[in-house]
Amino acid sequence: MGALATRLGVTAGTYDEVLDSKASVGDVVRALANVPGLNGTDKASLEAIAGKASTTARIALSQLIDLGPVGRLGIGQGGGSPAVTANALEMVMAAAALANGDRQVAVNLGAAIPGLASASLGVAIGETARSSPWFTVGGKGSVVRTAQIRVRLIVQINGVDGLLGKLVTLPIYVDVAQAKGELAGVSCSTGRPESLRVTVDTTPGVADLRIADIDAAAMSDFSRVPALSPAKIVNVSLLGLGLVSVSGQARVAAEDSRATALTFSYGDIGNRVVKSASTQDLAGSLASSLFGSLKLEANVAGLKVTVPAGVTAGLARTLDGVIQPVDGLLHTLLKLLGARVGYADVRVNGATCTQSVLVQ
Repeated sequence: MGALATRLGVTAGTYDEVLDSKASVGDVVRALANVPGLNGTDKASLEAIAGKASTTARIALSQLIDLGPVGRLGIGQGGGSPAVTANALEMVMAAAALANGDRQVAVNLGAAIPGLASASLGVAIGETARSSPWFTVGGKGSVVRTAQIRVRLIVQINGVDGLLGKLVTLPIYVDVAQAKGELAGVSCSTGRPESLRVTVDTTPGVADLRIADIDAAAMSDFSRVPALSPAKIVNVSLLGLGLVSVSGQARVAAEDSRATALTFSYGDIGNRVVKSASTQDLAGSLASSLFGSLKLEANVAGLKVTVPAGVTAGLARTLDGVIQPVDGLLHTLLKLLGARVGYADVRVNGATCTQSVLVQ
């Protein structure tokens, strides 16, 4: 923090006064590169990142770090405070996410995934609650939250059997809500550090997965749930009916919002152990659960008709052949985004029986 204060030209005052300032991502990374104790490789890596980081997009540091009661200390003070360790790369990623105004990314994944003709990805990342910066220092009741993430994955599959030659399109929408960790208690039963126990009440993020059409423009509006409609999956020509449009929608949700108490020992904290709380309501793989709930409807010239049995059977065989690659793709994408459906990962980075630290 002292290095960042120097970088921002703050020569006096408290740590909170530093956090009331705004800094570019480049400034944040350069400050991290000047933290005492870094080895030469880490320092060089951070300086290289700083050289490529934006110097114009600025973030309020209070969105990144909340030092709690420690923030009221003067710069350079705080020798009695617990040692706090944070991953430099995680700090850089958090700063970059906060600096990215629209928090959206679109990627064409091409046709490199076995079983899929094509796949395209859209991601929108919301903000954490204003009361919860990414890094929080505090006592009982302190809260950290993850950001809400929305994923729009459009996969196209070459039909098989009864749908031979037909392109099947599946727009998959995933909404992973905020997960939350609240410091429930700290104890030292013997008064010695080795007896330290920290309990964090952890609520996994609620996940909502759907096969449905969504207005892409609504992806970044986190103030409301986007309007969803049945997705046009495939067009087939049937004798006597002409061109038949088959649409469908499906939903599977992880909706267990009960908190799970995660307890961290003195050794867990020292070894930076990550513990997880999981939602139990999402059974089976993501794709198989989603495809299994798919409901179809057919349309001819604006009129709804019964979906022909041959089309239903052909579509079922087509989807059965891509469950594994789609499931693997969803898991990989969510993991890369730092989100697992129905999971919350928590780490306690430092604590004493009088002061505690939560890092999300």
